[in-house]
Amino acid sequence: MRILLLSQNYPPEASSAAQKVSEMAEFLAQNGHIVTIVTAFPNYPSGVVFEGYRRTWRTEERIGTTKLVRSWLHVTKERHRFVPRLLSYVTFAATALVNSLGLGRQDVIYVYAPPTFLVPTAQVLAKILRAALVVDVHDLWPDAPIHLGYVKHPLAVAAARGFERWTYAAPDKLLFYSETHRQKVIAKGAPAGKTAIVPLWIDTQKFHPLTGDAPAALRAAHGLTGHFVVTYTGNLGIPQGLDVLLQAADLLTQRGDTRVKFALVGGGAQRDQLVALAEKLKLTNVVFVPPQPVTAMNVWMAASDLLMLHLDAAPFREGTVPGKLFFYMASGRAVLAAALGETEVLVRAHDCGVPIAPRDPVAMADAIAVLAADPERSARLGRNGRAAAEAHFDRAKVLQLMERELVSAAK
Repeated sequence: MRILLLSQNYPPEASSAAQKVSEMAEFLAQNGHIVTIVTAFPNYPSGVVFEGYRRTWRTEERIGTTKLVRSWLHVTKERHRFVPRLLSYVTFAATALVNSLGLGRQDVIYVYAPPTFLVPTAQVLAKILRAALVVDVHDLWPDAPIHLGYVKHPLAVAAARGFERWTYAAPDKLLFYSETHRQKVIAKGAPAGKTAIVPLWIDTQKFHPLTGDAPAALRAAHGLTGHFVVTYTGNLGIPQGLDVLLQAADLLTQRGDTRVKFALVGGGAQRDQLVALAEKLKLTNVVFVPPQPVTAMNVWMAASDLLMLHLDAAPFREGTVPGKLFFYMASGRAVLAAALGETEVLVRAHDCGVPIAPRDPVAMADAIAVLAADPERSARLGRNGRAAAEAHFDRAKVLQLMERELVSAAK
């Protein structure tokens, strides 16, 4: 089949979206499909185009048998602000349409959403290129901007809801990793028969428990040797609410607990504010590490004793599962999951960590102290996570399911 993948994010960006779409492309190409990717110039999460890339109208390159087209977009450092981020989404949707028109006939067009503004782009292309349309829904839009107060005017809310209904009606198939999201979209009027669940996945061959000298060397390089290391990796953004982690670090310091050190590995809109807060609290048990390539994540996770995620609670996040959870599980390390909804359900179901309520630094500090004092329990939780990753979320197994869904949509 000829398959067109539309995604605003793609490597060398290290986001979950970029990782997912690149692994899809690689798998589909290896299975004999003719794959084209249309994406933006890499700029996430910094809002600055990566070194080695120059933002132009369009570039094209080959990765094996796969064609990769990069399309112009508005780049902003103010991703935490609604209007600049909206402008980034809309400009990419527009230029991606223009830059995809000459790609020739396709059998199926796959869209990673959000941004949902790519769905109109894909629908136009599906008609012109005579392709089936598959939309992979990762977050429910416009629930977030409405809930957060970015969209307030009744007419704007009505327009956004109308666009949402059209978004779910237009595709030939809607894919979800989250049963919570699937049920909410069905309740909004989407036909259940055109929905399917395809779980998030992790490459368990690439991401795995690691031994050897590298983890110890990494600990030594960052002053972590001899400590119980709690690591957060990924975007230091507003939804992640990582000021709570710093509050927990402060509580442990006040209790005289010198065993624990925290590593925040990544960048994002809140990094500077978090560094300033750590300085204000005079924390000596927290280190900040710049964003690392995906290839370095094995070593960072192996150098850690506990891996953590935090997601501020909101109704529109009930079905959200941070992609980092599956990296954590594959690494064989215990997870401290400060998140509600489907994330909590997964952690409990696979007994791979300790779920706590978000925005509770006392519960966080208590849980960390308990796990630091019980290495056998931490190790058992880590083994459970690895087993679940291999059994239920392995890349090869889930991508076979994804391929079947794309093929069935094209028939």
